[in-house]
Amino acid sequence: MKNVKIFLAAIFILIITAIFSSSVYAGTVNSINATENEGKITVSGTVDSSVYAVAVVVYSGSDLEYMQTGNVNDDGSYNVELERTFASGEYEVRVADYNGGEYQTISVEIKEDENVQSNEKTEEVTTSEENTVDEKATSNPKTGDYIMIALAIFGLATIGTIATTKLSKKRKVSKH
Repeated sequence: MKNVKIFLAAIFILIITAIFSSSVYAGTVNSINATENEGKITVSGTVDSSVYAVAVVVYSGSDLEYMQTGNVNDDGSYNVELERTFASGEYEVRVADYNGGEYQTISVEIKEDENVQSNEKTEEVTTSEENTVDEKATSNPKTGDYIMIALAIFGLATIGTIATTKLSKKRKVSKH
């Protein structure tokens, strides 16, 4: 019975180790477009095929104003109309893969003048040597890269399982 318990504990440890060792890789936002209409901001553009959702973050200066997520369409495009209405002023809109990674930035100005119906800016990001993604992108922290920790936990679990098995056998032998 003890051998079955030890075997089940080892299987459990292996499963937990496999779950914690999975990594998440963030994709790239290729282009960003921001449109303002009566205080509402709509953000659209394109992303890598590995991106399934985007995070849209709006700053006023260094203050976080608003955050919202949006889905990516099958063709790699996204279109997110922010639910909040913004006051007049200059805003910085950042878009990144929902999993993190590099984000793209565009400025949007919301004017008080009621005669101005919309203010549109478009910015394409290319990967040529003259205009690289790094010029406009800033890195967020990496996500999910814990492979060394997972390997260390796996190693300790294996050593613990082997030690427990040997100790159990030693106790059995000494009792007889």
